[in-house]
Amino acid sequence: MTNIIALEAQIRKPEENITKLRTSGFIPAVIYGSKHENQNLKIDRNKFIKVFEEAGESQLLDLSLGKEKPFKVIIKDVQFHPIKNVITHADLFQVDMTQKIEVEVSLNFIGESKAVKELGGMLVKNYDTVLVKCLPGDLVDKIDVDLSKITDYNSNITIADLNIPASMEIQGDLRQVIATAIEPEVEEARPVVAAATEQPAAGEEAKTDDKKKE
Repeated sequence: MTNIIALEAQIRKPEENITKLRTSGFIPAVIYGSKHENQNLKIDRNKFIKVFEEAGESQLLDLSLGKEKPFKVIIKDVQFHPIKNVITHADLFQVDMTQKIEVEVSLNFIGESKAVKELGGMLVKNYDTVLVKCLPGDLVDKIDVDLSKITDYNSNITIADLNIPASMEIQGDLRQVIATAIEPEVEEARPVVAAATEQPAAGEEAKTDDKKKE
């Protein structure tokens, strides 16, 4: 079980203007879950960014909401502005510690591929996360992927090859390739295009000009 990270939020009143809320340094959010009715919140932007960078969407948080006792949540979804790339909204999900949940866990690529280092191949990563199912208390923040297992162009790492805790269940097709190496593209030498007409030999051009004068 990973360390629990604390996050503070405030109840957002219906009359509060979303635009003014954002310009004043807050992010609008919503909390929901099996034990919590949907409730609108506001969270200090800088504090949320710090927590999100550390926890992502796969670590448990202790959410403090007013005078309520802190309870366990995960960041379920984060929305970004399409142009400015700043966070505009967040969804928080209250978890039941006795019920399994499905969560995307980040893949942490470690080691070095022999096919890349010695053969000059190009590493291809098809996934950055993998979907798992487990009890909230069994969540991990990342799953390591050892690239040293890719020794040649016939090697790859599939979801089935991942070393995950016994308490976690991988969701999805285990045959999906997470990472592999491909041969570098070799640019073919371009053939020399022959001249459409032969260039006149030295002195011939002068003779032609003389004939024109005649």
